[in-house]
Amino acid sequence: MRTAVVTGANRGLGAEWVAQLLEDGWRVHAGYRTEPGRLETLACDALSVHQLDVQDRASVGAFANAAPSQVDLLVNNAGVADG
Repeated sequence: MRTAVVTGANRGLGAEWVAQLLEDGWRVHAGYRTEPGRLETLACDALSVHQLDVQDRASVGAFANAAPSQVDLLVNNAGVADG
């Protein structure tokens, strides 16, 4: 089974990436910052959901440790608004 990691996955484009990948038979590790949002409605055995705040080193480290060692696709959808 192919494995994807999607950041910023709880809503919008990130959530849609997760939905489409799951529909296509992928195993998905999804990161969200504060609330899992739409990920709750996509819950299944092929989806692993993890809290991820890209501005927090400890959060990034925990996410990296939870992610698989082999990843076929990275969708880096998390962003930081500055200002």
